[in-house]
Amino acid sequence: MLDRSKGFAIRNRFLAIVAGAIACALPATCAHADPTPAGTRIANTASLSFVDGNSSVRISSNTVTLGVDMLLDVAIRAEQPTVRPAANGPTPIAFVITNSGNAEETFTLSGAVDPNLATLSGLAIDSDDNGVYGDGDTLLTGSSVKIAPGEHRRLFALVRLAGSQDAALSITVASSTGSGDAGTVFAGAGAGGVDAIVGRTGARATASVVLGERSTGPTLEKSQTVLARDGSAHAGHGSIITYRLDARFPGAATAVELRDPIPAGTAFVAGSITLDGQSLTDAADGDMASFDGSAVHILFGDVTTAATRTVTFQAKIL
Repeated sequence: MLDRSKGFAIRNRFLAIVAGAIACALPATCAHADPTPAGTRIANTASLSFVDGNSSVRISSNTVTLGVDMLLDVAIRAEQPTVRPAANGPTPIAFVITNSGNAEETFTLSGAVDPNLATLSGLAIDSDDNGVYGDGDTLLTGSSVKIAPGEHRRLFALVRLAGSQDAALSITVASSTGSGDAGTVFAGAGAGGVDAIVGRTGARATASVVLGERSTGPTLEKSQTVLARDGSAHAGHGSIITYRLDARFPGAATAVELRDPIPAGTAFVAGSITLDGQSLTDAADGDMASFDGSAVHILFGDVTTAATRTVTFQAKIL
């Protein structure tokens, strides 16, 4: 007979770390949480304890397990939107590729440029990660590169202009496992034999650079991504918009301030401001960032050398 006066307790015991899933309940931290690696086995067993007569009894359920699927997601961006190639040889044009998935993946690379205007002579990986093309960097002999989950790899496209006319260079990166519409499943093709699932980017991305006269002043480029409650990119009530601003300075600039008002119909997500990947506070304190209730502010002050600064923040659709 079950003694209800003493009650009973059901306890779940997880044999896999789920801290990342808990962090994702908070939009500002979810953007920075590392995804659970593909192939991770998640097991769950429950126990039931109760009093039967004069004895305390505990029984266990069966254990259910599953393997975490492989997420196929990739992004690429150009470090400068406009570059003037040198006249006396190939010029390295820098792109940054990010494996946004949860497993090491091989990505195929392809470049497109009008052959009448410019020549793409090769691709190289910034092996020493110093941002400068040099002898220590690896010239790719094929058209693919292997990138760990969450890793950023700088790619140099070696380009030579054929004349004085401007041209456009595009670099496309795609998962070798597969790409397509978000949610497409490649059964058994993931790490350790799990399914591979295409993420929000379609596991394929392209970035472009204008090969021509460099801008004489700073430029500001803005982009956005949307994450809905169901994990899709649907923009609806409760969806989180992540805004990214790339401020590029070809040289020195003074008294630089960035201001971005929060759009109508949305609310700023507290604690979501980052600068070059580092979290900043919302208050007007010792760091460069602040939120005044209606807009995000970044006080760069005086920029002394050529640089690219990246700001992100989030807003929630009401």
